[in-house]
Amino acid sequence: MFLHLLKGPEREAFAGLAKHLVGADEDESVAETRALSAMDLELGLSVAHVPPAKPTPALLATFGSPSARAAVVLELLGLAYVDGHYHPNETALIERIAAELGVSERRLLEMENWVQREMALVTEAEALLVGNGT
Repeated sequence: MFLHLLKGPEREAFAGLAKHLVGADEDESVAETRALSAMDLELGLSVAHVPPAKPTPALLATFGSPSARAAVVLELLGLAYVDGHYHPNETALIERIAAELGVSERRLLEMENWVQREMALVTEAEALLVGNGT
């Protein structure tokens, strides 16, 4: 949704972080696999061909603008929630990434709240799509 805000090397750096996040709970779900595949088009690269990347200071320094850093956190939160289970390892990883990107705890909570509401709306829309029209 917000990956279009990432430029050049930020895109590959994000893909690596996303793959690292998916492995954080040691249980890659079908929903997470689908979400990673869906990112291909928006990123303009094959996420499957990007190796997982730990959130080192050098990697996180790739994200140059405040909007890019916010997009990274929002997208990682969405990926963490996509399987319906925000695992403690995912939580710790995202909190660390957000802090290193300069996202305050308060802002992170606001982002998490938004992602939860968005996920609820997506679930509602999916039900409407398969409904019988009555």
